[in-house]
Amino acid sequence: MVTDTRECPFCAEPIKAAAKKCRHCGEWLDGYTRESILGYVLPGDASGTIAAPPSFPDDPQARRDAQYDIVVSWDKVQSFRGFDLAGRNLSKLILMSADLSDADLNNADLRVSNLAFSIMTGADLRKVDLRGATLTSVNLSNADLQGADLRFANLENAVLIGANLRDARLSGVRLDNADLTDANLTNAELNSAWLSGATLTEEQLDTVKSLSDTRMPDGTKHA
Repeated sequence: MVTDTRECPFCAEPIKAAAKKCRHCGEWLDGYTRESILGYVLPGDASGTIAAPPSFPDDPQARRDAQYDIVVSWDKVQSFRGFDLAGRNLSKLILMSADLSDADLNNADLRVSNLAFSIMTGADLRKVDLRGATLTSVNLSNADLQGADLRFANLENAVLIGANLRDARLSGVRLDNADLTDANLTNAELNSAWLSGATLTEEQLDTVKSLSDTRMPDGTKHA
C-alpha cells in the first residue's frame, strides 16, 4: 500500500512524503534549507535568484502558489515584498507588521484582515476588498488603490502619501490622523467617514464624489 507519509529522520514523527520541513521539530529535510526555498519563491532582482530545488516546478503558477502558501502560514519574519497575490483569498489573516511593499494584490480578498503597522508602499491594490480590515498605522505611500473597497476599514494614523484612491469606496472608514498628502481622491465615496486630524487639502476634498455625514479634518461634521 502506497503511503503519502514518511518518518522524519530527526525526530521520527510522521510527516507528509513531500514535506520540505518537519512540522514537529522544525528541521529542513532532504538537503533543503530556508534560503533555497525562499530563494525560489521570492521575486528575482538584478542580482539573480537562487535556482529552484529539483522537486519544485519552475513555472510562474507554481511560484505564485508557493508565495501564497508562505503568506497563509506566515512565520512573522518572512518579507512578502513583490509577491504576486493577485486575486487571492487572504481574508481574516493576521499580517501585522508584514512587508508587502510592491506586492501585487489586485482583486485580492483581504476582508477583516489585520494589517496594522504593515508596509505596503507601492503595492498594487486595485479593486482589492479591504472591508472591515484593520490598517492602523499602515504605510500605503504611492500604493494604487483605485476602485478598492475599504468600507468600514480602520486606517487611523495610516500614511497614504501619494496613494491613488480614485473611485475607492471609503464609506464608514476611519482615517483619523491619516496622512493623505498628494493622495488622489477623485470620485472616492467618503460618506460617514472619519477624517478628524487627517492631513489633506480642500482641493483634494473637492474631487471626492460624496462626503455626507463625514467628520472633517477640523472635527466638524459635513452635512
